[in-house]
Amino acid sequence: MKKILSILALVALPLSAFCEQGLYIQLQGNKVFPMDAKASGTVEGNTINGDVEYDDSFTPGIEIGMKGIGDTNFRAGIQFMQPEFEFNKASGTTTLSRSDLTRQEILDADAKMLMINGYYDFAGHWESFVPFVGLGVGMVDFDRASDKEAAAAVMLGFKKYVTDSK
Repeated sequence: MKKILSILALVALPLSAFCEQGLYIQLQGNKVFPMDAKASGTVEGNTINGDVEYDDSFTPGIEIGMKGIGDTNFRAGIQFMQPEFEFNKASGTTTLSRSDLTRQEILDADAKMLMINGYYDFAGHWESFVPFVGLGVGMVDFDRASDKEAAAAVMLGFKKYVTDSK
């Protein structure tokens, strides 16, 4: 995942020539809503077969991007975050090989997410307060999962400048 982020950052540098306002780095808080999943297989000697449901996760993220693309209010960025999903409930069968483990300990999932996001900033209406909308696509790599999963995002928020430079 770190290699992918580094490669994307290197690819983005030449594209910055199309950005009238340059590059940005942004820290953000994200609410991640995982979809229900099918689980089938063995994790650490424990057999799982059925549907699994996870609680929502609030996680920080970091984004590197380009703003003012083509001298417009559009911007695009590459976002990385590591949400932790707590197991909520499952239907189906789970066979535990060790009595000291719970289904919670086996099925909690850590993930790494890499997203490519596009935004439109409603700039110009307020001096330092800028509402925005955005869309994103990416990949999620769950610990102990055999494949990566596709991800999609819809963003609605605002940014607040803390200095005079925008």
